[in-house]
Amino acid sequence: MSVAEQSEASAPVAQEHSWEWFWRFLALVMLVAVCWVGWVAYQINRPSLVTPAAYEAAAKASAARSSKGAISGAQSELAPAAPVAAP
Repeated sequence: MSVAEQSEASAPVAQEHSWEWFWRFLALVMLVAVCWVGWVAYQINRPSLVTPAAYEAAAKASAARSSKGAISGAQSELAPAAPVAAP
């Protein structure tokens, strides 16, 4: 086999090999993009940890209020103490 025949036989392989890395890089970039979109979707829709407790506390507080808007348990703290007689 002469040198010219060897170069002709190896030419298509070299060109094919150079495009292989491009497609691998493109596949990696696409994989990273899909993972990033998934991460953003998770961050937007992740389960709430505090909100149900806040709604429950607000419901309990509104149920315990009187018509005047004062919380019934706090009235004993606001009431003045009985006056002490002077000696």
